[in-house]
Amino acid sequence: MQLTNEQIAWNYLIQRFTKEQAAGIMGNLRQEHNFKTDDVPSGLGIAQWLGARREQLIQRGNYSDINVQLDYIVWELENTESRASTQLRAQTTVEGATRAFQNYYERCGDCRESQRIQYAIEYYNRY
Repeated sequence: MQLTNEQIAWNYLIQRFTKEQAAGIMGNLRQEHNFKTDDVPSGLGIAQWLGARREQLIQRGNYSDINVQLDYIVWELENTESRASTQLRAQTTVEGATRAFQNYYERCGDCRESQRIQYAIEYYNRY
């Protein structure tokens, strides 16, 4: 059975973050583009990257692959988005992790925070 992008993302994130933090990231990614990796006017891929961040992902090659996009999130958190990483890794609740990723990594316009948190709690409870 082939895994969905959602399942691949969970398996990837849970190896690198606490369950609460992984769920918080997942809630954000679902809200951003529902784990779709394509390029649309609102942004590229699962995190809807724009501008220089989008261009950096494209330069990696095979940028529409879910694993490449997940690797890119971790690379950004370890490098150019280290402030977001610090905020995220300080969180011990699903709600806190969702807000930290939303505010420091995604920096969304119309965030719909309550929806992101609801999705994150669903992932926390499902996995």
